Amino acid sequence: MNKALLSWDGLAEYLVSAGRVPAHRLIRELAKATSLPGSRVRHRLRELVEAGQVCQTWTEGVSFYEPGFLRPLSVGERLVLARPGAGRPDPEKVPVFLPPGAAFGLGRHPTTRLACTLLEKVLGHGGLLPPGLRTTAMDAGCGTGVLGLAALLLGMERAVLVDIDPVAVDEARRNARLNGLDDRADVSGEPLESFAGPYPLILANLRGPTLVRLLPWMERVAPAGGMLVATGTRPGEAASFAARAAGHGFAPVLERTEAGWTGLALARK
Repeated sequence: MNKALLSWDGLAEYLVSAGRVPAHRLIRELAKATSLPGSRVRHRLRELVEAGQVCQTWTEGVSFYEPGFLRPLSVGERLVLARPGAGRPDPEKVPVFLPPGAAFGLGRHPTTRLACTLLEKVLGHGGLLPPGLRTTAMDAGCGTGVLGLAALLLGMERAVLVDIDPVAVDEARRNARLNGLDDRADVSGEPLESFAGPYPLILANLRGPTLVRLLPWMERVAPAGGMLVATGTRPGEAASFAARAAGHGFAPVLERTEAGWTGLALARK
């Protein structure tokens, strides 16, 4: 870590790894890493915010910094997040257009990146989910809807995006429209357990205890040969979750870890 952190590329890389960072903590960490006074760091951050390269958001009176959308940001080998109107960044890339959300930031927490990386393995050419099962994806606890929308862009026919938070439901609907996917994305605020499936692909970016609680429901709605992408466990929790999932008919086939979080892709037996 050095003064390059105060450039666009340096800050983007740092913020993607760190997630959404409280302003006071980021300024303190950057000042220590670059050996620059805090006033200089704050001035540079203001410049980057004004240029649209870094976003400053507020939640319950606390200020946060996170990467901006001036440039598309990679969240996988093909998937990138981009601001609306940015156009297709690269013919080999798959953009998900996602503006800053009032409740859920920009969707670039490490668990989101893990989910996108695993999703590409599931739906890529020769991927883990057979072509005949690429019908309906369930984005459980969808937030901004980025995972469900990414699944559609990678080849799923339809997606159901569910969140009990009404703000998340509104944001997911807006983002489906932004991406021209509202005719293939069904967004709902109903409880997950009220959905009967079948869902050959389940995307669950949720904390470990919630994932465990939902396993009986996932077992009911996932057909044989389907896939579950589960992120939101800490490395020390992943083995326990995988063992519990095995008791509900899911076998882990891929595991990835990033910035203190673990993601699993599991096949329904």
